[in-house]
Amino acid sequence: MRATLFLVTTLIASAVSSSSASCTDAYAEYSVMNATSGRIRVDIDSSSNHDWRDMPLLPSQSAAFDGALTHLKVCLKSGRVLVYGNHEITAIRTRTHLQKGDWLVDHSGLRFVSCEERQNIFEAAKKYEWPKP
Repeated sequence: MRATLFLVTTLIASAVSSSSASCTDAYAEYSVMNATSGRIRVDIDSSSNHDWRDMPLLPSQSAAFDGALTHLKVCLKSGRVLVYGNHEITAIRTRTHLQKGDWLVDHSGLRFVSCEERQNIFEAAKKYEWPKP
């Protein structure tokens, strides 16, 4: 009985995590990862709600959210501010032709990448000794 219960629980957990659109979080649809070499601050709006305001993210950290990304403001350590509205975000996502993926911000701006690419960038960032904020 315990083995059957464990197997059913495991299968349900696997189905929930694999059905999620996010590459990293079974409880949120998407995330925005900091792929820069410095701390950033983000404001994130999604179709579900206004999730994050002035959220600090160290390199390789992410902010998770539900719904489609509709607005993103990124304040880079250099003082440069990047702002993306719904039109720009939709264009970035459409150009990738990906059904599943996640968002990241690097020095070139906002990108929608595959889960594999996001994981590779995350692992590379963890190996690098980031400067202290």
